[in-house]
Amino acid sequence: MTPKNNQRILLDFFTSLLLLTISYRLFFICTANEAHSAFTSFHYGTLLLGGISDLVTIGIISGLFLVTQKYSKSYQVLLSYLLLFAITVIYAAHKKIFLILYTGLTYALFIGSFQQGFFFNNYTAFMSTGDWIFILSSFAILTSVRFASKNFLNSLNAYVLLPVMLMTILGGLLCFVFCSYNFKERNAALYSNPLSYMAIDQFNNITNSYYWRKDQPSPQQMQSIALIDPSFVTTPPVQTTPMQATAVTATPWNIVLIILESVGSTHIFEANAQHPSPMPFLQSLARQGLWLNNNYTTGNSSPLGGFGILTGLYANPTLRFSVRPDIRIPTITHFLDKQYDKTFITASVTQYYFPEHLVKNGFNHFYDGRTIPHTAEALLNHLYLQEEVSTDFFLSFLKTVKSPFIATYWSGAAHFPYFDYGKQYQLVKNNPNNSLSLYINNLNLLDQQIKRVYELLAKQHLLDNTILVIVGDHGDSFGEHPAPGSWVHGNALYQEQIKVPLLFYQPKLFKPRVVNQITSSADITPTLLDAMKMNYDHQLVQGESLLSPSPKRKYVFVYGEENELAAIDQHNWKMQISFSKKRCQAYNLDDDPHEMRPLTCNLKEQETAIIKFHNFQSALLNRYNDRLPTMETTTQ
Repeated sequence: MTPKNNQRILLDFFTSLLLLTISYRLFFICTANEAHSAFTSFHYGTLLLGGISDLVTIGIISGLFLVTQKYSKSYQVLLSYLLLFAITVIYAAHKKIFLILYTGLTYALFIGSFQQGFFFNNYTAFMSTGDWIFILSSFAILTSVRFASKNFLNSLNAYVLLPVMLMTILGGLLCFVFCSYNFKERNAALYSNPLSYMAIDQFNNITNSYYWRKDQPSPQQMQSIALIDPSFVTTPPVQTTPMQATAVTATPWNIVLIILESVGSTHIFEANAQHPSPMPFLQSLARQGLWLNNNYTTGNSSPLGGFGILTGLYANPTLRFSVRPDIRIPTITHFLDKQYDKTFITASVTQYYFPEHLVKNGFNHFYDGRTIPHTAEALLNHLYLQEEVSTDFFLSFLKTVKSPFIATYWSGAAHFPYFDYGKQYQLVKNNPNNSLSLYINNLNLLDQQIKRVYELLAKQHLLDNTILVIVGDHGDSFGEHPAPGSWVHGNALYQEQIKVPLLFYQPKLFKPRVVNQITSSADITPTLLDAMKMNYDHQLVQGESLLSPSPKRKYVFVYGEENELAAIDQHNWKMQISFSKKRCQAYNLDDDPHEMRPLTCNLKEQETAIIKFHNFQSALLNRYNDRLPTMETTTQ
């Protein structure tokens, strides 16, 4: 091939990539409010400022494209089409993920999605017509450019496309000056080109000193499921036990476990000039039971938080363990006698991000948004059933179930994007359609569903022999902190994402009490088993029974989808380490409950405990899981 042909193919590719990238920025700006009504000129300015990263990335990719000059013209043309299409898909995915999770597309997230069973047909359910048009535009753009003259393309680049890029950068800089925002507060996912965002994130992964530290707990701890190392507990027991579960039942108490999707502690009892308390019934019930006022989820997403609730173990600090199809970790159901009816009902469509196999490994009956009878209109955003429909199904089950039983209901209404359930649940009158207002209204909806469950248990004469447990799987964010982690969940370990409500209600077992010491959702399983006076192997759980006289733990651990691990100690000191970015943060939660003043990470003992736990927990749970036989026997 002649150099002239080389130059023309490169010019076509460069022009097409420039057009595509400008289209991406415009597409992002035009659709930013489809998910976050809180987008302001600050966010739009940040998007415009991304032109700097775009120009650098386009230059690098175009330079790398020169490597193909040794190949034939037809090969180069085919490669340019494929490469441009791949870049378009990455652009579209980055935008969509940001508008859902307020974080960008990373390599770990991309690979992890396939590990959890997401494939192309799963993603298409979330794509709009605009997304399809944008993705397919790469073919139209490159084809049009190839038929244009070289002089026209040179003029287009020199007098239109490059000036447009420079004008967007200028607009972003002007916003930066006049909006008076600190550059560090700008979300990197907005001002970075998606390709450079992925590359820089992966570079930070492999150069992160925390990631490469190999601190390990004692050899005894490496063979024990329960935490016994002095880094984790104050009075470690000496003995360890084999990795096997027992199932011995004493008093046949029923258990009703309600898991509140995306419900943290931040807003549930909040009352202000805009609205009264969203969950007054839960608030009144909390005064009558064991209320954990300082409780933490085991992770900032449903698989991570649900894992701790159901197993009594902390989450695995590696991505996607909780949703692996061959998971065999015992849940609380394995400690219950075979006579128990073990039923799990959720509003979620569990083919998506949900620990379905973990649940099916322990419950005899399983119903989700696909198998609960409903009309097509009842399914929201391809993710959840309307809350009243799934609650009705749960209530119909409670009317016919025979004791003893464990019945778990996992809600959906508080998950993003928040559906408007109507005026009967509308607490916020001013600006009722923004994200936080809809969330508050849906907390009110959930409160009324909890009340319905409670009243049915009373009507069915089940309250006297039933333990009611209510817990959030994780919380949600609404711009409380600068980026990253300002919205929804799964992207940071701020309190609003990880501090969750937890209530045990059974007057015969739990006297009204508020517990202010740190607790974990991993404490649910051992607390229930101790309350029911059941014989079980205490070495098979990592949570602590709240009925024990004093806690042995030094910390509770919380893992984040962003590959971050936090430890909170008994004095409310919180430290969190990112194993994918070069970042450590510490907070004194007594003095700074809203985490606005990060401190220097000089708590060496806590830092070492976090790193040891990160290195230990993953290896332990994988080894534990691999030693267990297949136990999935759930029916629908």
